[in-house]
Amino acid sequence: MKKFISTIPLQPEGQLKINVYSAADNEILENSLETRFPIMIPVSLSVKKDDEITFICIIKDNPNAEHNLGYFKEEADALAEKIGFKYNVKTITVPDNEHGEDLEAHLDTFEKLIDMFEDNDILTACTTYGTKPTPMVELMGLSYAKNVLKNVYIDRVVYGRFDHSTKKAFIHDITSLFYMNEIISKFSPCMGDSPKNVIKALLGK
Repeated sequence: MKKFISTIPLQPEGQLKINVYSAADNEILENSLETRFPIMIPVSLSVKKDDEITFICIIKDNPNAEHNLGYFKEEADALAEKIGFKYNVKTITVPDNEHGEDLEAHLDTFEKLIDMFEDNDILTACTTYGTKPTPMVELMGLSYAKNVLKNVYIDRVVYGRFDHSTKKAFIHDITSLFYMNEIISKFSPCMGDSPKNVIKALLGK
């Protein structure tokens, strides 16, 4: 199943702006979609009519996040009606208290995330929102799915950026960073005496 992972932002009502995110480094992501959530861009570009997909939303137990989850579902509804797909939303709730950023809380999020993955999944993740450890948790989950489950494909990892000086928004494709980490983890023991040179060759250096 196609599954799309995103963290719901904490911006107060009125501060989560709609933008058109121009493709920064991969023309495949070029789009005209107006959205608050960059994950909707790969959805709009890769999901087909009659597809059944799942959104996995990491969300703080916080009124602002709950309000923004409502926006998320509104945008998902609009895309589903336009394209003709069916979807469901699964949430992973993170405590919004003094323990919500503890290591144990992040490991709990990771555990809940991997429980939502299955063999043959096609996974896309957005690392735009959330506190700094949250994208690490998402990438850990993707690595688990890729290496432990069967026939899992990591389709895209994206990051949305707003340039406050130009008032323009961009979407970056960082999928290659995920796969480079996978290559280093798996194949560095096979790279001989100069693994750095092999890695640099892969980077085109």
